[in-house]
Order: sequence, then structure tokens, then C-alpha cells
Amino acid sequence: MSASIIIIGAGMTGITAASRLHQAGFSTTIIEKSRGIGGRLATRRTRQGFAFDHGAQFISPRDPNFQTWLNQAAANGHAAIWQPSSAEPSPHPWYTGQPGMNGLLRSAAEPLNIQTDTTITSISTTGQSISLTAAETSIKSQFDGLILTAPVPQTAKLLAPLNLIDAATNTAIADQLAKVAMAPCWALLLAFDQPLNLDADVWRSKDTSHPLAWAARNNSKPGRNATPECWIIHASPAWSITNLERTAEDIAPELFALFQTTIAPNAPAPTYQAAHRWRYAMTTQPLGTPFLRAATSRIWAGGDWALGPRVEAAYLSGQAIAEDVIKQFS
Repeated sequence: MSASIIIIGAGMTGITAASRLHQAGFSTTIIEKSRGIGGRLATRRTRQGFAFDHGAQFISPRDPNFQTWLNQAAANGHAAIWQPSSAEPSPHPWYTGQPGMNGLLRSAAEPLNIQTDTTITSISTTGQSISLTAAETSIKSQFDGLILTAPVPQTAKLLAPLNLIDAATNTAIADQLAKVAMAPCWALLLAFDQPLNLDADVWRSKDTSHPLAWAARNNSKPGRNATPECWIIHASPAWSITNLERTAEDIAPELFALFQTTIAPNAPAPTYQAAHRWRYAMTTQPLGTPFLRAATSRIWAGGDWALGPRVEAAYLSGQAIAEDVIKQFS
């Protein structure tokens, strides 16, 4: 197959779709606005040598095909099972990437053509050919197909000028995207010179009205450095929405104070402290189908927002898109 497919987004959905299409003989190019791959499968490494998985914390598979994919990632040394102390029992294992969360995608990404630090600003079509415009550089080639895996607000903005109709429902793709809701999340990254001596590696709020939703000792995960002690704290969706447009400098000390009062009352001043805003962190109302496809153009859109707030949903969306692309070009 000689058809060329360009994919916007180098997260789980984009790399999964590109990997399957690459195997099927398609020419694939991934465009990613960030410096690296993974999307919310993210690890921040600081100049001081600290590492924080500040996005997705772990993966808990249900789908047998995704379980097989994770088993292969583990066999390649890019995934391992995390068993934090005092965590609530789970019927499904918790997997983490090695050495960071985006390590999960390392094997799949290796043979792919990925262009980072490139933000797509517009899409145009001429017949069945697709062209893109980027803020940083020109995209010189025309492509036979396009897959968008960005969060819904970004996907909707790029597709709006094209007025596309969804092939499955015969309704406007813009209307389908408008059904999806995503919530933000403020994350706090903390490092300490000494152990906090807390009983549990993981804390999860059972009260949806609480400002904090999650906290985890990052260095309790397999493959992480034992010291220094690093923690990730995620604020709740409601608190993050209320405080969305505040600065990271204002948010960090406030979240640390909540961490002290709620989880670690004896925590000293951290050696490192920073806040990160995930504007589109969690799908709260999914589309309900694995992807959208334009009726008259070879354009697909998908992501975890299509099926639900799980990394597994992003994988399943990417696989479904790739199989449909293969079908449409057959």
C-alpha cells in the first residue's frame, strides 16, 4: 500500500494508528506539537535530576488485545507492573512505562516518522488530497489521508472550516464533537530531601468535592530512582476548573498546603516544587464510538475522548481508526 497518511498527535492513539498502518504498508507521518511523544503519558525530568510522571499515572487493562500489547511492551522492557503499598485492591494489574510513562510507546514509535515541535494551524483539501499548514515550518507534502488525535477542542477548531459530515451518522462532525466533554487537571510535582514516612504510596480521595483527587509516591514505581522522594498530586476536576486560569506559581504553594493538611502533615518544605496544568486531562463525556470519519474526505478523528477516560480507550480508538483506514483504501 503506497497511500500516505498524516497523523496529528504522537500520543497513544496516534502512535497506535501509525504503527498498524506502517505494518500494513502505508507511508505515515506523525506531527506532534510537543518536544516528545506520549501526550499525557508524560514524564518531566528536571535539571536537578528529578523525574515525575505528571500525567497518566498507570494503565489497568481490560481489553484482551490491549493486554497482549502491554505484555509485549513488558517483554521489551518498556512496561512493568506497579504494586504500591497500601493501595486499594484492584482486579486488574497496574502497569507503568519504563523508565517513564512514555516509555510504553518506545517500541511502537521506533520505526515511525515523527516530527515534533510542530503545531498545525490549518487543514485544506483538494479533491482527495490533504494539505496542512504549521506555525513553525511548512508541511511540503500532500497526503492521501489525515488522522486527528488531538483533544476535542483542538480537533474541532482545525476541522471547523471544512464543514465535514460524519459518515456513520450523516450529521455534522462539529455537532458530534460538541457532545464530548473534557475536564482539566492541575498537577503538583514535589521532591523532598528525606522520606516522608507515609504508610501508603498512593492516596485517592473518596470525596468528589475534595480539592485533591490523587497523590502518589512516584519513586515507588518500578524502574524509578529510589531517592530523592518524589510525589505527584492531582487536583480534582472541579477544583481545577475553578482555578484553571491561575498561574502555576500561584497554584503550586496552594496545592502543597492541601497536600500537607490532607495527606502529609509533617512534610517539610520541598526541595523542588512546580505545578503543571493539563487543560484537557480527562474525558467526562465520551463520544461513544471509536472514531469519526468524514463522508467525503479521507479524514478521521479519534482519541480517548471517543471511548472514555482511559489510556486503553486511546489505544482502542487508534486500532479502530487504522483498521478503517485500511478498509477505505482497499
